[in-house]
Amino acid sequence: MNRSREGPVSRQCGIVRMQALRYRCLQYIDQPLAPFQLLVGPNASGKSTFLDVVAFVGDLLRTDLDAAVRGDPRTDVPHRGPRPEAPHVAA
Repeated sequence: MNRSREGPVSRQCGIVRMQALRYRCLQYIDQPLAPFQLLVGPNASGKSTFLDVVAFVGDLLRTDLDAAVRGDPRTDVPHRGPRPEAPHVAA
């Protein structure tokens, strides 16, 4: 039995699983989340992108879809929408 200050069983609410489909470099991710999580991997493997998924969900919960996609210029969060195609340069 799990004992805590709140009573015999502590029931904490929060995000317990993170899923993302085709978000930047992540094709598909389905990650259960625990209170303490380590995120390790080689360079350019998507660690920062995964953390941006978590931040994006937080922005969605605090604001709305449009504001979450635009990002927050005060914290230097980039535009999260689809990346515009590079302009065609004629040679």
